[in-house]
This record gives sequence, C-alpha cells and structure tokens, in this order.
Amino acid sequence: TKSGGVRRNLLTDFLSVNRAGKIAMKLEDDSDAIVDVQICTPEDDVLLTTALGQCIRFPVEQVRVFTGRTSTGVRGIKLRKGDEVVGMEVLEKEGAILTAAEKGLGKRTDIAEYRVQGRGGLGVINLKVTARTGREDITGIFDTIDEDGNLVLITAKGPVRVPAADVYF
Repeated sequence: TKSGGVRRNLLTDFLSVNRAGKIAMKLEDDSDAIVDVQICTPEDDVLLTTALGQCIRFPVEQVRVFTGRTSTGVRGIKLRKGDEVVGMEVLEKEGAILTAAEKGLGKRTDIAEYRVQGRGGLGVINLKVTARTGREDITGIFDTIDEDGNLVLITAKGPVRVPAADVYF
C-alpha cells in the first residue's frame, strides 16, 4: 500500500469473485491505497520503492500468508514523513530495475546491487531526489529491463520510446 503495508494471500482466496468485487485487504485510512499486486513464490524477493527515493528488498517468506482478507497486513517499509510507496516488484534472479523520476530522469540498476534486508526498515537510497530528478517524486520502478528491448514511457504529452541500452547502469 502507499503507507508501506504488505500482505500475502493464497491465490485460492480469489477463485470466486462476485460482481461487487472482493476485499483483498483492509486499508489503514481513506488516504491509503493499494499500489500494486503481483504473483510471487516463497523463493522470490520483493522490492518496494518510495517517492522520496528509498527502497527495500526483502524475501517474500518474511511476510506470512494471511488467512482472512480483512486485516491490514504488515509493514514492508518504514516511511519518513511525507513519503509514500510508489512501486513494487517481485524480483527475478537476474536483470535490472529501471527507476523513473518525475522530470524524465531514469536510472537502471542491476538487481544484484540491491542487498537483501529484513522487511520493515527504512531501506537504502535508490535515487537521490533533487531538483534535477523532480520536486520530490520517483514515479515508478520496472523490473527486468534488458539491453535489446525498448522502453515506452507515457508522459503528459504522449508516449516516448527509448532504447533500453540508452539508460545506463
């Protein structure tokens, strides 16, 4: 969630969903929201990234499987005042992460450079937020960027295609 909460459910909890939907987790308050939902295995690691440039990598196994769907989950990352989670990725064993900032600055980082930590901490600096990157805003992260592909980023003025090789490590 935006407030740093994480939760793990079995896929079987969502086999039958009625027209009105199904509650996946309880949110702390009206300002909180779910940022992302992804499928993972017990062997995976999760990377959470915040708007103020922090990130944390921890094993999925550190989040227990919840049986009901009405709890708030557990803390994935501790947030500083004014910060919020903007992205989550289930990491593959190899590859790179692209971090995109508000003013179009992008940074590609090898997954191996993100050290595994215990969940619930402040994490490490992923991208320093400055006037060059944007007022105070990392807009998202994207997993497994390869050298041969292209990135398509959507801006207010339309899509921009960039060769992945042009975003440096």
